[in-house]
Amino acid sequence: MLALFGTGAVLLRGAGCTINDLWDRDLDGQVARTRRRPLAAGLLTPRQAVAFLGLQLSAGLAILLQLNTYSRVLGASSLSLVVVYPLMKRVFGWPQLVLGMAFNWGALLGWAAIHGACDWSVVLPLYGAGILWTLVYDTIYAHQDQEDDAKIGIRSTALTLGRHSRAAMWSFAAGTVGLLGFTGFQAGCGVPYFLGVASAGVHLAWQLGTVNLDDRADCGAKFDSNKWVGAAVFAGTVADRVLGVLLPPATAVAGPILEKGIRNLSRVLEGSTLSPAHGAPHIDELAKFPSQVRPYAALARLDKPIGTWLLLWPCFWSIALAAPAGSLPDVGLLISFGIGATVLRGAGCTINDLCDRDLDGSVERTRSRPLAAGDVSVAQAIAFLALQTAVGVGWMASLNPSALQLGLSSLGLVAAYPLMKRITDWPQLFLGFTFNWGAMMGWAAVHGDCDWNVVGPLYVAGIFWTLVYDTIYANQDKEDDREIGVRSSALALGSANRAAMSAFAAASVAGLAATGVMAGCSGPYFGGVAAAGAHLAWQLGTVDLGDRADCGDKFRSNTWVGAAVFAGIVLDRLAIF
Repeated sequence: MLALFGTGAVLLRGAGCTINDLWDRDLDGQVARTRRRPLAAGLLTPRQAVAFLGLQLSAGLAILLQLNTYSRVLGASSLSLVVVYPLMKRVFGWPQLVLGMAFNWGALLGWAAIHGACDWSVVLPLYGAGILWTLVYDTIYAHQDQEDDAKIGIRSTALTLGRHSRAAMWSFAAGTVGLLGFTGFQAGCGVPYFLGVASAGVHLAWQLGTVNLDDRADCGAKFDSNKWVGAAVFAGTVADRVLGVLLPPATAVAGPILEKGIRNLSRVLEGSTLSPAHGAPHIDELAKFPSQVRPYAALARLDKPIGTWLLLWPCFWSIALAAPAGSLPDVGLLISFGIGATVLRGAGCTINDLCDRDLDGSVERTRSRPLAAGDVSVAQAIAFLALQTAVGVGWMASLNPSALQLGLSSLGLVAAYPLMKRITDWPQLFLGFTFNWGAMMGWAAVHGDCDWNVVGPLYVAGIFWTLVYDTIYANQDKEDDREIGVRSSALALGSANRAAMSAFAAASVAGLAATGVMAGCSGPYFGGVAAAGAHLAWQLGTVDLGDRADCGDKFRSNTWVGAAVFAGIVLDRLAIF
């Protein structure tokens, strides 16, 4: 079947090129890159080209006749797109979109050729991913001719988008990776597939970060390199299919062991032994603290440091990226931010519990919190909050003026977050704004100001990452939240939870890749980003959103996402590879 489709693609792509050259024969002579084409150069007459086209179409249709009826109908219906495309560049500013619709018809045709029909839940996102990918590579291609096209009235996305071309292509690339990820979930794929998608995403990031859109040769080279994007996804798909056949007995044995190991590692990082049912800490963990301090330790979540880790990772990423080439990140600054994050995350938890004290008693997972359980009075909690805030502001004062100003400006977000779950369906987005503020503070603490080309996409990547892990977290409480009127992304998204989180994860990986490009990072960094993307794919592919314990475990496992990116940055700064 692969050989049959390969032959058909060569014939029908050739037919499309012949149609294109027939339409454009008067224009091609005015464009430097195309003036040597056979019709423009007079090497073929239009009559000869039409006769050759008839031969190409006849051979292509003969290939179609080898397929089942459903595939024949799909294949024949694509011919109109092939014929119409050359006209689009005269009447439409987005001819690359029509090319995408034509070039990716095989996403439907291939499935139908095997099964006799299409599983639209799989092939439609695959088709959409292909269209967006075409918008990336053919917009790069169109930049080769943008000056000539502008003179002779040919339209293209390169001209339509103008100086926004690169930003738009980043969006198209992120959409491509997101839809490929969604396709994998719909098709029940495993880790090999998502590794292939992550590799494709890294290659797209390399293209868009390094392409010189004013250099014809470089645009042509980057356009040509897109074959490796397709190859990465294909290799991942094949590996996934093969391993799915060869390894079921092994995974049946190793799967539960691996899952248990990951849960135990996450619980070590969490710093507590968790109740299998609800993730509440056993009294033994809090018993490590003196009895007078114990309620305040619980209020500051000192027995649950996972939240501090999730707050810290964007800070650590930023500090490490700001380190000079060949140097480790400033260890003293990492320790300083660790202390600050512990204190200020604790203050945020105290504010949250003060605001939610009447609601926490109605939610199974939170009714044992100190204020809800009556272990701490409101006055005592406010006094403790004042102490936490004073220590936190004192820590900020130890930083340079730029970092101090950024830190102080975040306090409003910290105070406002607990109110968001009452007034918006997206409190997780607001948490993302808050929890990733360190992406800016870390850089400022090193350099005294921010390089927004680096920290901007890093901040956005962190926000999308927060939307993933905190939506998983919110799924623990969705039934209780629905009853008491608390709002969350888990409730707002409903049955689209997994699909939306896949898109958020893809956007996060794309943002991290963009950060690496803008910071001049190399292979080790992108390897860390790919590992983080693979972990996110594993989370979203295996999480049971109806199981509180599993949601808690997957939420806690996000520290490995942060660690993978941080390790990649450190290795990149040291130029080990």
